[in-house]
Amino acid sequence: MINKKKESSVKLIQEDRIPRSLHIKCELTTSPSYEDNPIFLECKQELQESVSNFIKQGLSIMKKWSIHNIKLLTKDRCNSILIKALCILEGLYSFWSDILGPITPPGKDAESQALLLLMKIFFTTEFCDEINDISAFFDTPKEEMLLISSKILTNNADDTHNLRRIELSDLNILNQLNKNQQTIITETLTNFEEILKATSIHLWESNLQKTQLQEATQQ
Repeated sequence: MINKKKESSVKLIQEDRIPRSLHIKCELTTSPSYEDNPIFLECKQELQESVSNFIKQGLSIMKKWSIHNIKLLTKDRCNSILIKALCILEGLYSFWSDILGPITPPGKDAESQALLLLMKIFFTTEFCDEINDISAFFDTPKEEMLLISSKILTNNADDTHNLRRIELSDLNILNQLNKNQQTIITETLTNFEEILKATSIHLWESNLQKTQLQEATQQ
């Protein structure tokens, strides 16, 4: 759906293709005896200019919404997938932390802090070799994906609050972790990366290949 919206947007913006809803045919008419009347000709010209300006302004508004609409759809898709992905991350972290212990000090909201730390490592360090490919697939900057993840984990939609939480999640703690804690991070994020790629990039590539094969067999 997003791809189709993008294709329509390209036609709208780059090709200046006027949508059907703006195809307006409106012309002032009169009886043959008044067709050369100066006032009639003036009014006819004014109407043509008015319709032309309406189409031009309408097209500009539709272009503006087209761009914003794609951004909203893209962000919603990213948010929807990250909600499911973070459930998987939570499961992976719980599995390893039950065996080797937590990576953050026990206390209130300790697991949420640990998950946010893991996501910050995932999106802001060189741990994930294909993070740029993942970001490109979601058509969302890594920083924005981290912010979306924080909103999901904190169940708080406020940008300022979550940016502060991200800032307080100090990566310097990585230098203080013991071997077991380092193992938790490596195992959890390695598996998370593979699952995320398999259910997004690889799945979409497989879908495209199947679609192309079906189209080829129908020709």
